[in-house]
Order: sequence, then structure tokens, then C-alpha cells
Amino acid sequence: VFLGADPYEAKGGDTRATDLLAHARRRIEADIAGQPAIAARLLEEIGGVYVSLDDRAAAEDALRAALQAGERAGVAALVPTEAARARLAHYALVVDGDTARLSELDTAIGRLRAAGPAGRRVLAQALEFKADHLFNIGDYAAIPDVSAQAVEMHRLASGDGSDDYAMALANHASLPR
Repeated sequence: VFLGADPYEAKGGDTRATDLLAHARRRIEADIAGQPAIAARLLEEIGGVYVSLDDRAAAEDALRAALQAGERAGVAALVPTEAARARLAHYALVVDGDTARLSELDTAIGRLRAAGPAGRRVLAQALEFKADHLFNIGDYAAIPDVSAQAVEMHRLASGDGSDDYAMALANHASLPR
């Protein structure tokens, strides 16, 4: 990605992260479209970066492309496919209040549970998305159980010393009892 984005050709020496991501997206579509499992993984990662950059439109576009590629790949791309599905559902549920999309998040959670150890990190994140949704709809009684599941998945995925586990544990500890 970095070698392929020539800042001197693009903008006279000024290349932004979004330029690099757009270039990577074009390369994925051109070079590995015939390898949907790899495309799904890369597109899901690009979508996650766009989420971090707070570019919802680009994030959703990349995540939808990841979901489509992952569905073509089948079981070989289960984890990135369900990660994309969960992120898209999270946007709809938490940002837009579209509770009809809860079934998509629940589908992703169920499939990630079935993925075993390979899906634990993404499952933990999907459970956190569900806890966000529960908070937004005021179902405070259900949050501790979902949060505890997320904590355990983070522990199993990353270990007791990981930042993800520590953050999940702190979030869980801050819940009203």
C-alpha cells in the first residue's frame, strides 16, 4: 500500500491516509478480486481503519464489499465476513437506531461463536457492539452478562496482559450493580 501510493505523483508530496486506503482498495479490486477470502480480510481491515478515521460512508462501503467477498469465499472467510456484518449492524443499531438490524448482529455473534478460537477477538468486539445497543435501548439488566462474555472472549483471545482485556475488564467493572 505505502509503496504503491506515490505522493509526488498524487499531490505534490502530500499523501493522506485516505489516499493510501483508496489506493489499497483499488489494488484489491484489480489484483485479488478472484481470491475472495483474501479480499474479504483486507476489505474488512480497510473498513475498520475508515471507522477509526470517522469516515462512515467509506467504512460502510468497504465493509459491504468485505461482506460480499466473504460470502463468495464461504467458510474460508468466516471471521472477516462476520466482523464486517457486525460493524455494519453496529452502525445501523447504535448510530441510526435501526433495531431491525439486531438480527444481523446476533447472526454474526452466533457464527463467531461457532468459529472457535479463530473468532474470539472479533466475537469480543461484536459482544461489545451488542452491549452498546442494549445501553442505547435502556436494557441495562442485560448488559452485565453480555459484557462479561466480551471480557472472557478478550481474555481468551489476547491474554490477561492485553490492552483489549484490560479495557473490557474496566468497562465491565464500571457497570452499575
